[in-house]
Amino acid sequence: MGRLGVSRDHALRFVAIILASLVGMNVSDAGAESAAARLLKPSEAYREIQACLVANKSAEAKCESVSVAKCLAFSENETTLGQTGCASAAVEAWERVMKAAYQKASSGLKAYGSKDQPRAPSLGQLRTGQKGWAAYVAGQCELDGGVAHGGSLQRVIAVECVRAKTAARALELRALVKSYGW
Repeated sequence: MGRLGVSRDHALRFVAIILASLVGMNVSDAGAESAAARLLKPSEAYREIQACLVANKSAEAKCESVSVAKCLAFSENETTLGQTGCASAAVEAWERVMKAAYQKASSGLKAYGSKDQPRAPSLGQLRTGQKGWAAYVAGQCELDGGVAHGGSLQRVIAVECVRAKTAARALELRALVKSYGW
């Protein structure tokens, strides 16, 4: 369930029906469902990302756009709605990767930092860095999207910005975890 207590599939079906009605199409609920099903689900994006990370352990950066690229390969997703949907699913998947890496780093830092190692990186530093990163992404992606001046691409640009920066941060945290062997 999403923030509004509605499943993603239900929300996509609703959006497809509303869009179809706005452009004058007579679309049944089943037709809207099949159109919505072409969008990549966050769980599918996550599986693709995980498979890519396993296959490219020494070159994880190759995985940054793997899920969104597959989603955009469908001609239905060439629209701004499709592009936003693809990027949004990838954002959710990369957030999951990032949270897992953050938790490993957090656990590792709790064990690593001690009185015996006063210069060791701290959990506080990790938290400060993550909060700073989140504020930076919010501001920068709003700025990037603003170049579209409220046009239909504004949301696409902003969501793609969040996707790219979330993927990069997830890989950054994974690299931190690997460098300490956590």
